[in-house]
Parts: sequence; C-alpha cells; structure tokens
Amino acid sequence: MLAKAFNLILNSKGLGLTFFSVFICSLLILPLPAVYGYGVQVVRYVGAGGTELPPFAWNDFFNYFVDGLRYLLSILLLVAPFLLLPIILLLLMSAGVIKGTAIALLSVVLCLLCFIVGCIVCAYLSPVLFGALADADGGFVIASLKKLRALSQAAPGYMAIGGGSIVLTAILNFFLSFIPFIGNSIAQALIALLISAAVGLYYAQFAISIDPLAEKEAMDAELFGSDDPLEGPAQS
Repeated sequence: MLAKAFNLILNSKGLGLTFFSVFICSLLILPLPAVYGYGVQVVRYVGAGGTELPPFAWNDFFNYFVDGLRYLLSILLLVAPFLLLPIILLLLMSAGVIKGTAIALLSVVLCLLCFIVGCIVCAYLSPVLFGALADADGGFVIASLKKLRALSQAAPGYMAIGGGSIVLTAILNFFLSFIPFIGNSIAQALIALLISAAVGLYYAQFAISIDPLAEKEAMDAELFGSDDPLEGPAQS
C-alpha cells in the first residue's frame, strides 16, 4: 500500500507546491501541527476516491493546525506511559537517590529502551490514528485509546501499513539526517504524506467507513463472504 501511495503522490498535480508548503510547516516548527492536519485531510480526500493529493490550501491552515494538534496530543497520550519511567529515573538520578555507576548505567539503558519502544508504538499506530481523526466530526477532540484499539483489531491492513511505517520512519530519518538543518523536516513531510495517502487508499480500496464496527463487518464480508461467519450461511 505504501508503494501505491508513493505513486499517487508522484502523479499528483502541483506536487512541488504542495510538498513545499508541507515542508515549510515542518521546518518552522511552530506550524508543525499543520503537517499532520493536512495528512488527516489527505486521508479524507483519497479515502473518498481522490486519485492525487489535495492541494495544500493556506486558507484552511487553521483547520489543518487544529487537526494536527489533535494528532500530536493523541501521540503524546500514547507514549506517555513510555515517558513516565525515564522521567522518574532521571529525577531520581539528579536528586542523588540513584547512586553507583552500575545502577546509573542500568537506568540510562532503561530510558533508551523506553524511548525506542515508544517511537515504535507511535510509528505502528500512526496509520490508525490518522484514520481515527479523519473520521472525527471536528472540534478539539483527542482520539480515544478505545477507538484506536477497535480500529487496529478490526482491519489487518492497518497493521501492514503500520509495519511499513516503522521501517519507513527509520530509513528516512537515518539517511536524511545527514542533510544539515532541513533533513529531519524533509523526513517528517515525506512520512506524513506517504502514511496518510496509504491509509486513504486503504479505505478507498475496501470502500469502507472509518467507523470500527462498519470496518470490521466489511472485512468479515471480504474474508468470509456476505454471510455472518459466526451464524453460518443464511437459511433459504
């Protein structure tokens, strides 16, 4: 799906201007949420049958920004458990409660492990989060963990995109980090566009709602036919 998303992006009209707009928002940091808010709009547009990226409309910047804040706050909610332990360990080390070289090294290793796991969780659930926010009715609402869990369990396709997201994030961040000043900004822009386009294509392919129950029913029909797999074939 990521390969199809890449082709969709390449075949989009005005790609240069769209990517430049997303890149500028990523580079300037303060408008960074708009990058992910635009990604939410990409999911809606491509999921509805669009065959290219929608133009980055600066007059919709506020809507992009709000959607992006909801995305980033949801990410923060997801990684909070992984940040809690490192913060506690660092506070204990600075207060002198944790003493000894071995214990200090073990604490640093635990902090790094928590950080790495948190990054993997973010990359893996990022496609699900894009879909959950794209289906929201608007307003300043953070996607709930319950809905994320329902979405991720309902459709295995999310997990395939999520796995690709982990690899894509690692590769782009590694290679583009060698470009001074702008490398990470380019990576963030590319990742947001590719993942959101892939999620939009996923919805368009199966012609399903982003609602978890409707999605699960559509996937059951795809796998088992039109009959309910739990009840058996319909009686004539």
